[in-house]
Amino acid sequence: MFLTGNRALASADEASDKAFQMAAKYGALAYLIAPSKEGWSGFGVTIEFAIQVNAGLDYIFILGGDRYLLDPDVWIESEYGNTIVKDTRKVDNGMCGVRWRSDYNGTANVVVHFARATSRFAWSAVIGRRGTATNRVPNEFGTATPSYAVPPPGKPMGAVGGADTQ
Repeated sequence: MFLTGNRALASADEASDKAFQMAAKYGALAYLIAPSKEGWSGFGVTIEFAIQVNAGLDYIFILGGDRYLLDPDVWIESEYGNTIVKDTRKVDNGMCGVRWRSDYNGTANVVVHFARATSRFAWSAVIGRRGTATNRVPNEFGTATPSYAVPPPGKPMGAVGGADTQ
């Protein structure tokens, strides 16, 4: 199917609004939401880009398109090409999103495929993260403690890892 379209008809503002509206509930759940990428594309195109991840942090990736994008799909892959999470549901609203917790420090590869569209369209992606990084470092007791750890409520700082953990 050949689509004729004009980039002038595609609306980057509409795509960004959709992505941020979908991400709003995650902002209320203490995710830090930031724009990641945006652009224009057409039916059947696949794009890839890398994002930095830290072990122990929760991540979301949300993509919204304007009225011409019908069905985007997304895969999050590890540095080694293994699929961590994906959203390949068949939709007509031009949105997709995934949520995961990273178990390593490094990069994750985001693969987006635009499965269905009616014309050339605009798209916008946002990424959110929350949590405490768990970069393990040895402590004075010889055990590994998260370097950014925060103790549970009511526990002193020494209660995170080490010999006095209950």
